[in-house]
This record gives sequence, structure tokens and C-alpha cells, in this order.
Amino acid sequence: MTHLDPYDVRVAFDDIYGEDYEPSMDAADVAREIFYRASRERLAPPPVTVEVVGRDPTTQSFAVGARAVGAGVEVWNLPLFDKLRRRFAAATPAPKYVRFDTQESHGDFRNARQRPYVEILEARLAALEDAHHRHVADNHSRRLDELEDAFERHISDGHGGGRDFEIIGGAVERAALAASCCGVPISRGRKVWAWQDGDEILATIRVLGKDGRIRLMTTGAPAARFVDEVLGYASRIDADAETVLMVVPPLVQVLGAKMLVAELYSAIPMFLDCREARDSFVGMMVPRSDSSIAAAMALLQRCQRGDQRACAEAEELCRVAGNFVLNARDRLVRMQREKRRLS
Repeated sequence: MTHLDPYDVRVAFDDIYGEDYEPSMDAADVAREIFYRASRERLAPPPVTVEVVGRDPTTQSFAVGARAVGAGVEVWNLPLFDKLRRRFAAATPAPKYVRFDTQESHGDFRNARQRPYVEILEARLAALEDAHHRHVADNHSRRLDELEDAFERHISDGHGGGRDFEIIGGAVERAALAASCCGVPISRGRKVWAWQDGDEILATIRVLGKDGRIRLMTTGAPAARFVDEVLGYASRIDADAETVLMVVPPLVQVLGAKMLVAELYSAIPMFLDCREARDSFVGMMVPRSDSSIAAAMALLQRCQRGDQRACAEAEELCRVAGNFVLNARDRLVRMQREKRRLS
């Protein structure tokens, strides 16, 4: 719900500014609105192909790097078609590595990603131990007792009384959480895990292999990919910048993890059909989609509904790329026929 900020000059001096002031959206309102827009505007993950990778780069990153996906067609002065193509291109996930693990190999992967955080934790613990030794060496028994009491309180409830222990102990607590989760935890359920490791958001799901044994599928994507998406939703909301900036980081993590989980579930059949599916392996998940073909199909759908602007652009598209439009039309007809059969 919206709220009145008592520090807003228009609220504090409502006798001057008037009482018709619209209250600002609070953080919960902004988050709900962004979630609503994401659920309404996000497209389902496209079908994928899986290419088996002989090496394992995932201990560093799941990013594949630059790789062209699909073939487009260059068209000028067709704003509706270009807008549709940009939308489908933005919704098409980049190729990424995916792990298909046994529980044992997944543990090895987690240990490898966990190692840098363990080293940070060890450094923080060494600093805490060094601070403790310095206070012991000053022979101030009353001060030592106070610091030891503060340290015990910090362990029990996360709050330190002594300044040194409050600062260093807080760093230890954060480092311990990061080491246990390989980063920042997002979701820790029985079937789905998600966390942020550095600049990358990762997600793991549990699946049942064809041999009846549990497998774990893991993938990741740069958090920056989802920052632009969340900011795009937020830009269309009438909210103050401070509130938006407050909710963007957690929303990037949650919406990013949600998209990765959806992509993993859509890829399950392809991974189970891989010949290596009995054991653990690393695959490259490549979307089987073409933003230009998808945009042409959407344009033809609008023509079917009588959109004159879409029909005019489709005619121009036929003139410059007739075979391309025929391909899109054939795909659209097949999909509509299949949809009628299933309904």
C-alpha cells in the first residue's frame, strides 16, 4: 500500500501545498508491481539443443562467450517488425553451460566454487584471533573480560559490544554465510537452490534420471542481464528513485533465479536423452530460436486479426524477403494446427 512520508515537504506543509498530494509507493508496492509486470511480459524459454562439452569451465563461470544464435534478416523502415524482433531477441537466453551431476560430482563442483569464500573466512578468523591476542597482551583483565563477553554475545545473537569484535566479528559472520552458500543465498528449498556467486546468479534443480537416481542440473547467468530487465519494468512505475534503487538488487536475484529455473526445467528432456546422462557431464544449452522468425510470425498473427499496420509491413517484408516470410507463415500454420489439435 502507498504511504505518506512525514519528511516529504509536501506532507509536512500540506497547509501550503494543499491536501491533494498523492502518496508515494512504498518498497513493497514497487516490488509487487515489478513482479506483476515480469509475470505478464516475460516469454516462456524457447526450446534448446544440448551440446556435450569435454572440459569443465563451470568452476569459474557458466558464460559461453560470444556466439551467434539464429539467422536474422535485415529490414529497414519497418518499426513494428523491428520492435517485435527486439522483444524476442531480448527474451532469448544466451547460450550457457549446464552441469548434469550426480550428488557426488555436484558436491565437488560446490567445493570448487566454495574455495575462495573459505579462504576469505579463514582470513577473517585470523584477523579476529589476532585482535583477541592483542587484547590479551594488554594485561587489562577487566577489559579482557568485557571483550570476551562481547564476543560470546556476538556468537549467540550477532551483536558485539566491543568495537573491534563488532567490526571484525561482523565480517566473520558474513564470510561464514558466504562460505556455506558459495555466495549470497537466494532460495534454499528441497528441490531448488539459487544463490549469487560474485557477478553470476546460479540455480540448481533436482531431477530423476532414467536410471532412477537423483541428478542435479545447475546453470548460471550474469546478474547484469537481469538488471536491465528489472530497471525496464521499474522505469514504467511512478515511484521515487530511492525506493526503486532499494528493491532492484533483491529483485534482480529473485527474478534472475526464477528465469534460470524455468530454463533448466525446459531443458530436462534434452539432458535426459543425452548419451552421457547416466553419469555427470557438462553441456552447452543453446536456444533453438530465431528472433527474426518469431517476429515475422507475430507480425502475421496480427495480420490475421486485421491489424492494417501489420499487414502493410508484412507486404513490404514479402517484397524484400519473400522466402523468409513464407518460412514464417509455414511455421505459424503448423503451430496453430497443433494448438487446435491439443485444445
